[in-house]
Amino acid sequence: MKIKTELEALEAVQKDGMALRFVPDALRTEAVCLAALAHGRVADYAPAAAYVPVRLLAESATVCEAAVRQYGLLLKRVPEALRTTAICAARCARTASPCAGCRRT
Repeated sequence: MKIKTELEALEAVQKDGMALRFVPDALRTEAVCLAALAHGRVADYAPAAAYVPVRLLAESATVCEAAVRQYGLLLKRVPEALRTTAICAARCARTASPCAGCRRT
């Protein structure tokens, strides 16, 4: 089934966050991505967070924190201006390596 509306996208990612990979980029809204992150696998390989568009990581601290909480290595895609204490703490919780590059505010 091809996803054609935001409602279809929400329904798909609420069943399985990994369905975000099948959602057209134009429909990957903040709401759809947050739902995918809430229902996605938390694993070290191919998490739903990997399919969050860079444009949302550049605009939304909420999406950044949810994505980094799921897959800590995405911190490198978070703009410096959005690297809050919460986002850096989310990254530290997901990975064993030190938080070089974190900006704690």
